[in-house]
Amino acid sequence: MSQPHKILFVSDLDGTLLRSDKTICQFSIDTMRMVEEAGHLFTIATARSHNSASRFLENLHLKTPIGLYNGAQIFDPLQETYLHAQYLSVETMSACVAEISAQGFRPIVHVLNKNQENRVLYIGAENASEKHYFSEKLKHDPKRFILCTPETIAERAAEFDVLEVMFITEHTTEYVLETPELKVYRSEDIYSPGFDWVQMTHPNSNKGFAVKKIAKMTGATHIISFGDNVNDVDMFAVSDISCAIKSGHDLALEMGDHIIGTNDEAGVAHWIRQYLSSL
Repeated sequence: MSQPHKILFVSDLDGTLLRSDKTICQFSIDTMRMVEEAGHLFTIATARSHNSASRFLENLHLKTPIGLYNGAQIFDPLQETYLHAQYLSVETMSACVAEISAQGFRPIVHVLNKNQENRVLYIGAENASEKHYFSEKLKHDPKRFILCTPETIAERAAEFDVLEVMFITEHTTEYVLETPELKVYRSEDIYSPGFDWVQMTHPNSNKGFAVKKIAKMTGATHIISFGDNVNDVDMFAVSDISCAIKSGHDLALEMGDHIIGTNDEAGVAHWIRQYLSSL
Protein backbone atom coordinates (compact mmCIF):
# COMPACT_ATOMS: atom_id res chain seq x y z
CA MET A 1 0.00 0.00 0.00
CA SER A 2 1.33 3.47 -0.88
CA GLN A 3 1.95 5.78 2.04
CA PRO A 4 -1.42 7.10 3.25
CA HIS A 5 -1.94 10.78 3.90
CA LYS A 6 -3.50 10.32 7.33
CA ILE A 7 -4.16 7.05 9.20
CA LEU A 8 -6.69 6.71 11.99
CA PHE A 9 -5.44 4.05 14.40
CA VAL A 10 -8.31 2.99 16.66
CA SER A 11 -8.11 0.49 19.50
CA ASP A 12 -10.56 -1.24 21.76
CA LEU A 13 -9.75 -0.77 25.45
CA ASP A 14 -10.46 -3.80 27.68
CA GLY A 15 -8.58 -6.90 26.57
CA THR A 16 -6.80 -4.98 23.82
CA LEU A 17 -4.95 -1.86 24.96
CA LEU A 18 -5.56 -2.19 28.70
CA ARG A 19 -3.43 -4.80 30.42
CA SER A 20 -5.02 -7.35 32.73
CA ASP A 21 -4.29 -5.06 35.68
CA LYS A 22 -6.29 -2.30 33.91
CA THR A 23 -3.29 -0.10 33.14
CA ILE A 24 -1.66 1.06 29.92
CA CYS A 25 2.10 0.51 29.87
CA GLN A 26 4.58 3.30 29.14
CA PHE A 27 5.67 1.56 25.92
CA SER A 28 2.11 1.86 24.61
CA ILE A 29 1.80 5.47 25.76
CA ASP A 30 5.03 6.38 23.98
CA THR A 31 3.84 4.58 20.85
CA MET A 32 0.64 6.63 20.64
CA ARG A 33 2.75 9.79 20.84
CA MET A 34 4.83 8.45 17.96
CA VAL A 35 1.63 8.06 15.93
CA GLU A 36 0.77 11.73 16.38
CA GLU A 37 4.35 12.86 15.75
CA ALA A 38 4.20 10.98 12.44
CA GLY A 39 1.12 13.02 11.45
CA HIS A 40 -1.45 10.31 12.06
CA LEU A 41 -4.27 9.88 14.57
CA PHE A 42 -4.95 7.58 17.49
CA THR A 43 -8.17 7.02 19.40
CA ILE A 44 -10.26 4.52 21.34
CA ALA A 45 -13.55 2.74 20.60
CA THR A 46 -14.87 1.09 23.74
CA ALA A 47 -18.01 -0.29 25.35
CA ARG A 48 -17.26 1.90 28.36
CA SER A 49 -18.76 5.31 29.15
CA HIS A 50 -16.63 8.44 29.24
CA ASN A 51 -16.66 8.38 33.04
CA SER A 52 -15.49 4.79 33.11
CA ALA A 53 -12.86 5.09 30.37
CA SER A 54 -11.36 8.46 31.25
CA ARG A 55 -9.31 7.34 34.24
CA PHE A 56 -7.47 4.82 32.05
CA LEU A 57 -6.77 7.34 29.29
CA GLU A 58 -5.32 10.28 31.23
CA ASN A 59 -1.72 9.58 30.22
CA LEU A 60 -2.60 9.20 26.53
CA HIS A 61 -3.77 12.83 26.24
CA LEU A 62 -6.05 11.93 23.34
CA LYS A 63 -6.95 14.66 20.86
CA THR A 64 -9.07 12.63 18.43
CA PRO A 65 -12.79 11.96 19.15
CA ILE A 66 -13.50 8.75 21.07
CA GLY A 67 -16.17 6.11 20.45
CA LEU A 68 -18.07 5.17 23.64
CA TYR A 69 -20.82 2.69 24.54
CA ASN A 70 -19.96 0.54 21.50
CA GLY A 71 -20.40 3.57 19.25
CA ALA A 72 -23.58 4.99 20.77
CA GLN A 73 -21.61 8.13 21.65
CA ILE A 74 -18.72 10.05 20.12
CA PHE A 75 -16.89 12.28 22.59
CA ASP A 76 -14.48 15.15 21.87
CA PRO A 77 -11.72 14.97 24.52
CA LEU A 78 -10.46 18.48 23.72
CA GLN A 79 -13.79 20.28 23.97
CA GLU A 80 -15.11 17.76 26.52
CA THR A 81 -18.42 17.48 24.73
CA TYR A 82 -20.44 14.81 22.94
CA LEU A 83 -20.37 15.16 19.17
CA HIS A 84 -22.86 12.41 18.40
CA ALA A 85 -25.26 10.11 20.24
CA GLN A 86 -27.81 7.42 19.34
CA TYR A 87 -30.57 6.94 21.91
CA LEU A 88 -33.14 4.22 22.41
CA SER A 89 -36.76 5.34 22.37
CA VAL A 90 -38.68 5.14 25.64
CA GLU A 91 -40.92 2.48 24.08
CA THR A 92 -37.99 0.30 23.02
CA MET A 93 -36.24 0.70 26.36
CA SER A 94 -39.40 -0.14 28.33
CA ALA A 95 -40.12 -3.21 26.20
CA CYS A 96 -36.53 -4.37 26.54
CA VAL A 97 -36.52 -3.95 30.34
CA ALA A 98 -39.81 -5.85 30.60
CA GLU A 99 -38.55 -8.68 28.40
CA ILE A 100 -35.32 -9.03 30.38
CA SER A 101 -37.08 -8.91 33.73
CA ALA A 102 -39.66 -11.51 32.70
CA GLN A 103 -36.81 -13.98 32.12
CA GLY A 104 -35.35 -13.42 35.57
CA PHE A 105 -32.47 -11.13 34.60
CA ARG A 106 -31.63 -7.83 36.30
CA PRO A 107 -31.65 -4.95 33.78
CA ILE A 108 -29.00 -2.24 33.93
CA VAL A 109 -29.86 0.97 32.06
CA HIS A 110 -27.21 3.49 30.98
CA VAL A 111 -28.52 7.02 30.43
CA LEU A 112 -27.46 10.63 29.93
CA ASN A 113 -29.01 13.39 32.03
CA LYS A 114 -29.78 17.00 31.03
CA ASN A 115 -26.31 18.07 32.13
CA GLN A 116 -24.73 15.55 29.72
CA GLU A 117 -23.65 13.33 32.62
CA ASN A 118 -23.73 9.54 32.46
CA ARG A 119 -25.93 7.77 34.97
CA VAL A 120 -26.56 4.05 35.53
CA LEU A 121 -29.87 2.69 36.84
CA TYR A 122 -29.76 -0.74 38.45
CA ILE A 123 -31.67 -2.97 40.86
CA GLY A 124 -28.85 -4.70 42.72
CA ALA A 125 -26.05 -7.21 42.29
CA GLU A 126 -26.35 -10.94 42.88
CA ASN A 127 -23.97 -12.88 40.64
CA ALA A 128 -20.17 -12.61 40.78
CA SER A 129 -19.89 -10.49 37.64
CA GLU A 130 -22.49 -7.98 38.82
CA LYS A 131 -20.78 -7.73 42.21
CA HIS A 132 -17.39 -7.08 40.59
CA TYR A 133 -18.86 -4.54 38.18
CA PHE A 134 -20.75 -2.52 40.76
CA SER A 135 -18.13 -2.71 43.52
CA GLU A 136 -15.50 -1.28 41.16
CA LYS A 137 -17.77 1.41 39.70
CA LEU A 138 -19.28 2.51 43.01
CA LYS A 139 -15.79 2.85 44.46
CA HIS A 140 -14.67 5.27 41.76
CA ASP A 141 -17.83 7.27 41.01
CA PRO A 142 -20.82 6.46 43.26
CA LYS A 143 -22.90 9.47 42.18
CA ARG A 144 -23.34 7.91 38.73
CA PHE A 145 -25.47 5.07 40.09
CA ILE A 146 -29.19 5.17 40.85
CA LEU A 147 -30.61 2.22 42.76
CA CYS A 148 -34.14 1.34 41.62
CA THR A 149 -36.68 -1.40 42.20
CA PRO A 150 -37.72 -3.86 39.48
CA GLU A 151 -41.06 -2.06 39.29
CA THR A 152 -39.63 1.46 38.85
CA ILE A 153 -36.45 1.10 36.80
CA ALA A 154 -38.09 1.63 33.38
CA GLU A 155 -40.13 4.57 34.66
CA ARG A 156 -37.03 6.22 36.13
CA ALA A 157 -35.00 5.55 32.98
CA ALA A 158 -37.67 7.26 30.85
CA GLU A 159 -36.69 10.55 32.52
CA PHE A 160 -33.32 10.47 30.71
CA ASP A 161 -31.82 9.88 27.26
CA VAL A 162 -31.23 6.12 27.13
CA LEU A 163 -27.98 4.87 25.60
CA GLU A 164 -28.01 1.20 26.51
CA VAL A 165 -29.87 -1.55 28.31
CA MET A 166 -27.81 -4.51 29.47
CA PHE A 167 -27.81 -7.51 31.75
CA ILE A 168 -25.21 -9.97 32.99
CA THR A 169 -25.75 -13.71 32.84
CA GLU A 170 -23.87 -16.96 33.18
CA HIS A 171 -22.17 -18.05 29.99
CA THR A 172 -24.35 -21.15 29.59
CA THR A 173 -27.68 -19.37 30.14
CA GLU A 174 -29.98 -18.88 27.15
CA TYR A 175 -32.34 -15.95 26.66
CA VAL A 176 -34.83 -14.61 24.11
CA LEU A 177 -34.90 -11.00 22.91
CA GLU A 178 -37.77 -10.14 20.58
CA THR A 179 -37.83 -6.37 21.10
CA PRO A 180 -37.30 -4.76 17.65
CA GLU A 181 -34.92 -1.90 16.85
CA LEU A 182 -31.98 -3.17 18.89
CA LYS A 183 -28.31 -3.88 18.28
CA VAL A 184 -27.42 -6.77 20.59
CA TYR A 185 -23.95 -7.90 21.65
CA ARG A 186 -23.20 -10.86 23.88
CA SER A 187 -19.59 -10.98 25.02
CA GLU A 188 -17.64 -12.64 27.80
CA ASP A 189 -16.83 -10.61 30.90
CA ILE A 190 -13.04 -10.91 30.78
CA TYR A 191 -12.79 -9.90 34.43
CA SER A 192 -15.33 -12.50 35.65
CA PRO A 193 -14.88 -15.71 33.62
CA GLY A 194 -18.04 -17.74 33.14
CA PHE A 195 -20.27 -14.69 32.77
CA ASP A 196 -21.44 -12.75 29.71
CA TRP A 197 -22.57 -9.17 29.21
CA VAL A 198 -25.57 -8.75 26.94
CA GLN A 199 -25.71 -5.15 25.72
CA MET A 200 -28.56 -3.61 23.72
CA THR A 201 -28.31 -0.27 21.94
CA HIS A 202 -29.74 1.63 18.96
CA PRO A 203 -29.31 -0.29 15.66
CA ASN A 204 -26.79 2.30 14.44
CA SER A 205 -24.79 2.10 17.66
CA ASN A 206 -21.78 0.04 16.73
CA LYS A 207 -18.07 0.68 16.62
CA GLY A 208 -17.97 0.51 12.84
CA PHE A 209 -20.51 3.31 12.47
CA ALA A 210 -18.67 5.44 15.03
CA VAL A 211 -15.22 4.85 13.56
CA LYS A 212 -16.37 5.80 10.05
CA LYS A 213 -17.89 8.97 11.46
CA ILE A 214 -14.70 9.82 13.37
CA ALA A 215 -12.63 9.24 10.23
CA LYS A 216 -14.86 11.65 8.32
CA MET A 217 -14.69 14.24 11.12
CA THR A 218 -10.89 14.15 11.19
CA GLY A 219 -10.13 13.76 7.50
CA ALA A 220 -8.49 10.37 7.96
CA THR A 221 -7.92 8.52 4.70
CA HIS A 222 -7.24 5.07 6.15
CA ILE A 223 -8.47 3.17 9.21
CA ILE A 224 -6.46 0.57 11.13
CA SER A 225 -8.27 -1.05 14.06
CA PHE A 226 -7.43 -3.33 16.97
CA GLY A 227 -9.81 -5.46 19.04
CA ASP A 228 -10.45 -8.72 20.82
CA ASN A 229 -14.19 -9.27 21.06
CA VAL A 230 -17.43 -9.62 19.12
CA ASN A 231 -18.25 -5.92 19.47
CA ASP A 232 -15.07 -5.12 17.52
CA VAL A 233 -16.12 -6.99 14.39
CA ASP A 234 -18.18 -4.07 13.00
CA MET A 235 -15.09 -1.89 13.40
CA PHE A 236 -12.97 -4.48 11.60
CA ALA A 237 -15.44 -4.45 8.71
CA VAL A 238 -14.92 -0.74 7.97
CA SER A 239 -11.13 -0.81 8.44
CA ASP A 240 -8.47 -0.96 5.77
CA ILE A 241 -6.49 -3.19 8.14
CA SER A 242 -7.82 -4.95 11.23
CA CYS A 243 -5.81 -6.65 13.95
CA ALA A 244 -7.20 -9.16 16.44
CA ILE A 245 -5.55 -9.84 19.78
CA LYS A 246 -4.43 -13.49 19.79
CA SER A 247 -6.18 -14.16 23.11
CA GLY A 248 -9.45 -12.76 21.75
CA HIS A 249 -12.84 -14.20 20.84
CA ASP A 250 -12.94 -16.71 17.99
CA LEU A 251 -15.06 -14.39 15.83
CA ALA A 252 -12.58 -11.54 16.21
CA LEU A 253 -9.73 -13.88 15.30
CA GLU A 254 -11.64 -15.05 12.24
CA MET A 255 -12.49 -11.54 11.03
CA GLY A 256 -9.17 -9.79 11.72
CA ASP A 257 -6.64 -9.39 8.92
CA HIS A 258 -3.78 -9.96 11.36
CA ILE A 259 -3.44 -11.72 14.70
CA ILE A 260 -1.15 -9.84 17.07
CA GLY A 261 0.27 -10.04 20.59
CA THR A 262 -1.91 -9.87 23.67
CA ASN A 263 -2.82 -6.85 25.76
CA ASP A 264 -0.27 -7.91 28.39
CA GLU A 265 2.40 -8.06 25.67
CA ALA A 266 1.59 -4.54 24.37
CA GLY A 267 0.59 -6.20 21.11
CA VAL A 268 -1.10 -3.08 19.71
CA ALA A 269 1.92 -0.87 20.32
CA HIS A 270 4.41 -3.38 18.90
CA TRP A 271 2.33 -3.79 15.72
CA ILE A 272 1.94 -0.03 15.26
CA ARG A 273 5.68 0.58 15.64
CA GLN A 274 6.48 -2.10 13.09
CA TYR A 275 3.88 -0.71 10.70
CA LEU A 276 5.09 2.89 11.01
CA SER A 277 8.67 1.79 10.36
CA SER A 278 7.53 0.18 7.09
CA LEU A 279 6.00 3.37 5.65
